[in-house]
Amino acid sequence: MQIRDYVAANTKVLDWKTIMGSNSLPYPCTRESRLLLPDIIYCELDNESRYHVSITNVIEFETKTSAEVIVDKVQRYNISSKRMIEDNAQNEKKLPRIIFLYDRNTTIPLDYIKESIAKLNSEYLDSVIVDYYDENGNWFKYFQSFI
Repeated sequence: MQIRDYVAANTKVLDWKTIMGSNSLPYPCTRESRLLLPDIIYCELDNESRYHVSITNVIEFETKTSAEVIVDKVQRYNISSKRMIEDNAQNEKKLPRIIFLYDRNTTIPLDYIKESIAKLNSEYLDSVIVDYYDENGNWFKYFQSFI
């Protein structure tokens, strides 16, 4: 089952791309001219924020992405979330959860990535999850829904 279909059938969150017309986050992070372009972003209605939605989940699919690259992405997501909160584009009470889902055939050690992420300051993120993607929907246990 496709993730977008599964989420639509099992939650009330909204697809960011449908609402905002883009898969990028609205604020650059660490690199002034470069936006993060995750695979899927989910949000929920939030009348207190500038765009009337707040991000709940960001999903990225990975195969061979190293721990160093994931650490860099997490740092950039944290900065982006901070900037969004400061500009009222994200509700500070609803921090986004970042989910990296790796292909089961990856040779990248996920435990090492998890240890590397645990050392980071990610105060503007709800949490960061690194696990395997599977077709049965077990990844969904990490999905965050405030509704």
